[in-house]
Amino acid sequence: MFFPARTCAAALLMLAFCLWHPTAAPAADTPQVKEVRSTEPESERIEPEGYTLIRDEYSLDTQDGKRIGHTHARIYSRETPQGTLYLSRYWSESIVLRESDVARSSSAFQVIEDARGKVISFRNVDMEPGSEIVIQGQIVGNKMHVTNNGIRKTYVYPEGMIGPRAYDELQRTRTYKEGDTYKVTVFESSSPDLPDVIEHKVVGKIKKIIAPIPALPTPVSAGSAEKAPGEVLADSSTPAPAAKAESKGTAAATPAQPAAAPAPSPVASPSVVQGKEYTVWHVDETHSLIPRGKIGCYITEKGEILMSEADFPGLGFFQSILCTREDTLKPFTPTDSDSQNDIVVTPGLPNFKSLKMARYEISAPGGKAEGPAMVLEGPEQRILARAEGKVEIEVLRRTFASASVTWKLPFAPSDTTSQELRDCLAAAPYIEINPAIRELSARALQGETNPVKATRAIERFVRSYITNKTYSTGFLSAADTARAKAGDCTEHAVLCAALARAAGLPARIVVGLGYLPRDYTSKEEKDATPQASGIFGFHMWAEAYIGDPTRPGGDDWQPMDAALDGFDVGHIAVLRTALNSSQSMLDLTSAITQFMGKLSIKVLETK
Repeated sequence: MFFPARTCAAALLMLAFCLWHPTAAPAADTPQVKEVRSTEPESERIEPEGYTLIRDEYSLDTQDGKRIGHTHARIYSRETPQGTLYLSRYWSESIVLRESDVARSSSAFQVIEDARGKVISFRNVDMEPGSEIVIQGQIVGNKMHVTNNGIRKTYVYPEGMIGPRAYDELQRTRTYKEGDTYKVTVFESSSPDLPDVIEHKVVGKIKKIIAPIPALPTPVSAGSAEKAPGEVLADSSTPAPAAKAESKGTAAATPAQPAAAPAPSPVASPSVVQGKEYTVWHVDETHSLIPRGKIGCYITEKGEILMSEADFPGLGFFQSILCTREDTLKPFTPTDSDSQNDIVVTPGLPNFKSLKMARYEISAPGGKAEGPAMVLEGPEQRILARAEGKVEIEVLRRTFASASVTWKLPFAPSDTTSQELRDCLAAAPYIEINPAIRELSARALQGETNPVKATRAIERFVRSYITNKTYSTGFLSAADTARAKAGDCTEHAVLCAALARAAGLPARIVVGLGYLPRDYTSKEEKDATPQASGIFGFHMWAEAYIGDPTRPGGDDWQPMDAALDGFDVGHIAVLRTALNSSQSMLDLTSAITQFMGKLSIKVLETK
């Protein structure tokens, strides 16, 4: 089934966007949530009219052996005068425990495609408690007409891209042979203009115990002289089953018009017996839409994916196991994932809110370059030196003079205004500009037209407006945040950006690392008490444009951090974005995950 790769990607996105919430340190005796129930709605099990169910499967999702979610995948067929249509429907749910708060994220999508695998229409809904982001579209000819949370765009349908049902059938009907590699371009409903290019490598046939385990065994083919931990070598005397087709060796990308798929398979609701040993093909997958790592899939001769697993540094070891619906109704037992990515700094930054400069050395274990290479240059952040797997930076706390700004709100684009600035003024899927946002913006500004003063006013307003400082939100949009008055740093950031744009003040999002003392409890204590150590964690804030594009050096931005009560030298930026593309979430995930896996930060100097 198509669910293993999508499930891993969903879990990765969920964990990555449950960013560290820097508003207060948890109490030492914070109670831990033991069990969480699934919330799959009954509406998800209502059969679509006119379609026949041909496949129905559930999978259990685990992180480090703990139950954190599930996926329900179904495929339907329908005969029409124009030919057979296929409807793929998926419901997935992921749970993350963040201290005592449970962050729950769900998604439901459906895709209609023809017998040759070309997508005709789709609808994708990403859900947080009290929030829904809907992406839907129609494909006419080679054009995709897409609406993303009210923002309409048209894209070209990527050549050779197939839908989830065609990919599922390809996996079930192909012949596996050790050493084969092949590539497929698959439609992804959450980023319709950015297909998922999936590369496969057939490692070999093995005997595999299917069960949630907290370690990734090294795959071993049947002919190997050694076995991996937890695996038993296949019996060489067992005759190989008859091949369904000739092996193609290394296959090219899927052609633009794949051959019509075979007739629909009968309804199947298989599940594995956990702890039982199965003879399976091990196939490694890498996905262009999953920022790091590879997924190991274990597939029967009938093409059923019994289990998939992946190890993501800093996030954990994930498995997706074919199961029954009864298994998915059992309580989830999530674990707290935030602490895995805390970067402890010793000594810390005493009185860091008063510092004007801090110099850091950021390094990755083993000299890996990904994280340090992502660090950005900017007005507050200067790169002093780079080496393999290491970077030295200087972060400044600047002051902004309102009298130096030469223009007033709203910013008026000209023929020479950059596309970046135009994007930072426009509504976006997670940064809506609707009547409620405009009203809040007016309340925040109280008629202020100076960009520097307006930026400060918005920052103060959002900090006080979001009264429920909670870990339980994953990633709400600005409009949903305005309604809920709840969230962590991500919600503070998008609401700041939305209120700024509604007033004609260009604003963008910054993703990076934020600092707090380990025993931070309040603004008074964090400045008054010297700290022996502190923690950098994933963080998000906003920036507003205060420059003058008609003058040299006019590309200037003023930070807004409503979650941490203002910008300070404990901020390290790794990505700036208008958050306006269809794959914004993937862009953010890529930036964040490059830092996962125990980076180290050393404070070299402060002033």
